[in-house]
Amino acid sequence: KADDTHPLTERGRAQVASAAAKLKGKGIDLIISSPIERTKETARAVAEVLGLAEDAVLFDERIAEVNTGTFNGCPIDEYRAYFTDTLEKFTKRTPEGENLEEMKSRIGAFLYETNTTYRGKKILLVTHEYGVWMMEALARGATNAEAAALREEGGEDFIANGEVRDLAFLPLPHNERYELDFHRPFIDGATSYKCSCELGLMQRVPEVFDCWFESGAMPFAQFHYMGDERTPEGKAFVKNFPADFIAEGIDQTRGWFYTQLILSTALFDRAPYKSVIVNGLILAEDGQKMSKKLKNYPDPMEIVGKYGADALRYYLMASPAVRGEELRFSTMGVDEVFKKITLRIDNIRSFYTMYIAEDTLITSEVPKSDHLLDRWILARWFETHAEVTHYLDTHELDRAARPIMPFVDDLSTWYVRRSRDRFKSDDVADRDAARRTTGWVLAQLAKLLAPFMPFLADDLYARLPIDGKKDSVHLEEWPAMGVSASSILDEMEAVRAVVSLALEVRAKTGIKVRQPLARLESGAELLAGKEALLRIIADEVNVKEVVITPGHAGATLDTTITPALKAEGQLRDILRHVQEMRKQHDLSPEDRIILSIAGTEKLLSLVHSGAEELKKSAGISAIRVEEVETATAIEVDDMTLRLAIAKV
Repeated sequence: KADDTHPLTERGRAQVASAAAKLKGKGIDLIISSPIERTKETARAVAEVLGLAEDAVLFDERIAEVNTGTFNGCPIDEYRAYFTDTLEKFTKRTPEGENLEEMKSRIGAFLYETNTTYRGKKILLVTHEYGVWMMEALARGATNAEAAALREEGGEDFIANGEVRDLAFLPLPHNERYELDFHRPFIDGATSYKCSCELGLMQRVPEVFDCWFESGAMPFAQFHYMGDERTPEGKAFVKNFPADFIAEGIDQTRGWFYTQLILSTALFDRAPYKSVIVNGLILAEDGQKMSKKLKNYPDPMEIVGKYGADALRYYLMASPAVRGEELRFSTMGVDEVFKKITLRIDNIRSFYTMYIAEDTLITSEVPKSDHLLDRWILARWFETHAEVTHYLDTHELDRAARPIMPFVDDLSTWYVRRSRDRFKSDDVADRDAARRTTGWVLAQLAKLLAPFMPFLADDLYARLPIDGKKDSVHLEEWPAMGVSASSILDEMEAVRAVVSLALEVRAKTGIKVRQPLARLESGAELLAGKEALLRIIADEVNVKEVVITPGHAGATLDTTITPALKAEGQLRDILRHVQEMRKQHDLSPEDRIILSIAGTEKLLSLVHSGAEELKKSAGISAIRVEEVETATAIEVDDMTLRLAIAKV
């Protein structure tokens, strides 16, 4: 039993007197106390101050302090050291003592009995620190774990000596451990509730039908449907029925989906929903069910921390899981989304904002341009937008999500890469067309991304200089439909196919793309006579001429490297190194530099002959032949050239 050998100290009696004074005028009808000496003294002292009769003070062993058994009378640290943590105190019994679950049960029985016996009375309970702790846990219907957490929140002392607290206790449906439980038979004590319509009481039907019946009735019951369209509830029901779509896991096919359908057909002779979105099961990468025991899945928060929530969301939305099929989850899939969408979009946006003027505003008007690349990316946008919109309308989320990644790939690796020089071109009209087109496409892409990658979409939208910008992209209208020019799409597809074949030939022959070649022959008849398209091929493959020969299979390169072609390739190699040095020095495109060089006479002559191209392409103000201590040595066809740059 708890230590019963210590009466109140002088300090304790002073604390009791102070507490009793605060209770005057509170209307205390009855005092129930723990039966050990110091709580009995406390109860009687308070009763005297409050003017209560002797028979208004009762004692009940059920609200005594925890029975620590052999630890009774020992230092408190010995009792605490017996347990690994607070939660263990609920299940581990001390020798000759009790655990906290047993204590909580006896105090729970006391509270519920007292609430019934003395209904309408205001009662003062005199107990101990652990007793107050258990009472507050019981008032919440707390589990052992929740009660342990409550104790940790309470600090070193859960309640101070002489402290008075209100206990907000109401009888709750509970299990045998006095934990909140709304299942039968624990809910049987609750029989009626005041109706929100204020017309009377709602009676709980004691019989329990299949729980899916209740879930299936949800669309009708939530509006308090009464069959009269003139009532507010009836109007709300008519407005919201049937649902545009419902979404749940595949395991609900024979539960929620089915019972909704049966009830709605019986009551209203129609289906309760227009479409169904069914999620399949997410499995571990090896095909097994994800299990805490097996730990065969990555930590979701680590994935979100590394790749962002949007990459994970898009990966799942573009997967078979949204079509009711199983998905073997792979972190590599999330990594791919992060690299191919998140990083690329951020890079495109950074490149775009680097070159635009401060007063630039992106308008809603579709840009007009005669440039082949601008026309192509706009056609790709309208094609992608139409496909995404169609599949969103039909609730095929995976098919709606998938076109986004290839579009971002086209925007990044073809359009922007091919247009980089246009952004800084001396041709003002062409430069402005490239910038306007890129800005418009990014602004539209932010809207298209919104349902799939909401955070990335909002961040992109916020960083763009959009005219009439709203507080969030999610407040914008969905992009308007447009007509996609299919001819330009077919032609550009043919261009890229020729480029791919030609680059394969280069790779097999071991000739780097920086080395110009004389001629490429192809059989792509669709491109015959279309010089703008052929120039793109020539630039990508780095050849002087592209010839279309009807019936020619594949792509054939003239691999003969003349001295002039070799010198041009060497100059491109030098230019690449200068550009890398600019990046290493963190220079912006507007920054001008002085290039210092030292090397063989042949290389110096080469640099001299290509000086104008180098200056234009690398932002060079002057080229000086001189040795610099910080110079970087590079190899150009077994010849060493030393380069150094300095910002002007």
